[in-house]
Amino acid sequence: MLTLRMARVQFPTFTFTLFLLAFLTLWWAVLRSGVQPRTRAGALLAGSVVFYAWADWRWVGVVLGVGLISRYGSAWAASVEGSAQRWRLGLVVGALVVHLVAWKYSLWLVAERNDLAGLWGASAWTLPEWAYPAGLSFFTFHAIALTLAAGRRRIPVPTTLEALTHVAFFPALLAGPVLRADAVIPRLHAPFVWAEVPWLEGIFRIGGGMVFKWVLAAQAASWADPVFSGMAERAGQVWWGVHAYAFQIFFDFAGYSHMALGVALLLGFRLPENFTQPYLATSFQDFWRRWHRSLSFFFRDHLYIEAFGGNRHGKVAALVGAAGTMLVSGLWHGASITFVIWGAWHALVLTAERLLPGRSKWPAALGWLLTFEGVAWGWVCFRAEDWTSAQAVFSQAFGALPWAWPVLDTAAWLALAWGTAMVIAVSVERGVLERGTAWATVVDQGQGPRWGSAVTAVGLAALAALVIALGPVGVPPFIYAGF
Repeated sequence: MLTLRMARVQFPTFTFTLFLLAFLTLWWAVLRSGVQPRTRAGALLAGSVVFYAWADWRWVGVVLGVGLISRYGSAWAASVEGSAQRWRLGLVVGALVVHLVAWKYSLWLVAERNDLAGLWGASAWTLPEWAYPAGLSFFTFHAIALTLAAGRRRIPVPTTLEALTHVAFFPALLAGPVLRADAVIPRLHAPFVWAEVPWLEGIFRIGGGMVFKWVLAAQAASWADPVFSGMAERAGQVWWGVHAYAFQIFFDFAGYSHMALGVALLLGFRLPENFTQPYLATSFQDFWRRWHRSLSFFFRDHLYIEAFGGNRHGKVAALVGAAGTMLVSGLWHGASITFVIWGAWHALVLTAERLLPGRSKWPAALGWLLTFEGVAWGWVCFRAEDWTSAQAVFSQAFGALPWAWPVLDTAAWLALAWGTAMVIAVSVERGVLERGTAWATVVDQGQGPRWGSAVTAVGLAALAALVIALGPVGVPPFIYAGF
C-alpha cells in the first residue's frame, strides 16, 4: 500500500485555530473594502495555499497543477461543440483520472501484478516507494466536477484564479466534502454582507463536530481498536467492537464534515450537507443517499449516469452500472483488496435489493435492521488491515455464540451506557442540528430574546467543557484524511 508521510492540518487544532482567526481577519477586511471577485479569489487562494503548505508543502504544486488542467482543459472543451467537445472532455478528465491512479494505485497494481507473475515464473517489476499528496482524491474530484460543468457550458468557463480557488478551497481540501462546480465560484461574485454571515451557526457546527470527533468517535475507537488488533477474547466482544467501529467511522467523518461546513460558513460559503442520518436508512440505496452524500452524488452523476448510462439502457445495464459504481467507490477508498471486497459487498446487496420481489413492501423496521447490520459488518473489510485480518474477525464473531458476553461488571455497564448515548446521538442528530441551526440563525439576526446570546454562549461553553472532560489528549487522526 502507498505510505503517507505528511503532517496534516486538522480541525480544530491550536495551530489551525490560529490560522483560521488570522485568515478570517484578513478575509473580512478584504471583503468589507468592496473588492472585485478577482481579488476575493486571490485572497481565498492565498489562504488555501498557506493552509495546504502547512499540511505538506511538497505537494502545493500538484494541487495548483490540477487546478490549471481543469481551467484550461474546460476552456479547450467549451470552445467546440458536439463530438469534438465530448472527446476533448474525455481527454482532460482521463488525464485527471490517470494522474489520480498513478499517484495512488501504481504500487499496489505492480504488487498485484508481481504476485500473479510469480505463478508462471515471470520477472517482478519494481517501483520506488513514494507518498502521495494529502487530499489527493478530493481536490482531483473538485477539478473533474468543474471541468465537466464548464466544458459543457453549464457554467461560464472560470478564470485561472477562480479554478484554482475552487480546487484548493481549504475547508474541503483534505477530506471533503466533494465540491460541485457551483460551490465556490458563484459566491465570489455575490455580495458578502458581514451582518448576514451565520456566525453562531458556524461555531455551533464546529462545536458539534468536535463532540462527535473528540468524544463519541474516540470512545467508540477504544472498543473497536482492540477487536481489530486481535485482542478480543470472546465472540460477544467482537460483535461489540464491530458495531463500535460503525459508530466510530460515522462520528469521525460526520464530525469532520460538520466542522468543514462550519468553517466554510464563517467565510460566507454554505456547502451542502454531507450526512443525513445514514444509520436510520431502511435500505442500502437509502443509505447511500445519506452517507457521504457529496461523494455518492459525484459517483452517481459522473460514473453511474454518464459513464455507465444509468437506467437508459434497460434493467440489466442499470444493475451492471450500479455494481460497477460501487466497485469503483470501494477502490477509491484505498489500494487494497479489502476495499475491493467492501465495494463488491455493497454492489451485491444493492443488486439483491433491486431483484428481490416485494422488497419495497417490507416493514420499515426489518429494512432498517438488515441495512444497519449489513453496513456494520461490511465495515469489517473497510477497517481490517488485510483480508486475513478480516477473516479472523468474521471467524471469531461467528465461530461461537455471539451472546457469550462477559459478566456485566462496572466497565461493561459503562460501555453499555456509552453505547446507548451513541444510539441516541444518531437518532436525534438531525433534529438537534436543525433546531440548533434555526436558533443560531435567529440569534445571529438579532430576532431572538434578549437572553439568546447568553444562552448560546453557555451552550457553546458546555460543548467545549464536554470535549475537554471526555475527549482524549491530543487530536486523533481523521479516518478519511488518507483518502
